[in-house]
Amino acid sequence: MVPMPMHSHKLKERGYNQAELLTKLLSNYFKISFRNDIISALYDRPSQTKLAKVQRQKNVAGVFLAEKEAKNRKIILVDDIFTTGATARACSQALKEKSAAQITVLTLSKTFGE
Repeated sequence: MVPMPMHSHKLKERGYNQAELLTKLLSNYFKISFRNDIISALYDRPSQTKLAKVQRQKNVAGVFLAEKEAKNRKIILVDDIFTTGATARACSQALKEKSAAQITVLTLSKTFGE
């Protein structure tokens, strides 16, 4: 299980990564290994909350980098909320580029109306 990455600047500002906390809880409960070193956010980007769908896709394009450890792995990518799916798609693309065998996206909640 891999949490949706957060850039180090945002993590320092907020003090925690909610996706990482959720992932740790789920990985412990389901006895699935937790890894937070497989994908990272290269750039600090503006919040997605007030952006339209197209802007969200542009906002996350090229932001994520997967590590070689993704190769041939089945990955459950965990995030707290799914709005348009732009972040999940961008992370999944980075994982595919490193030959991840399978990617499943798991979110705590889904927004409607986007």
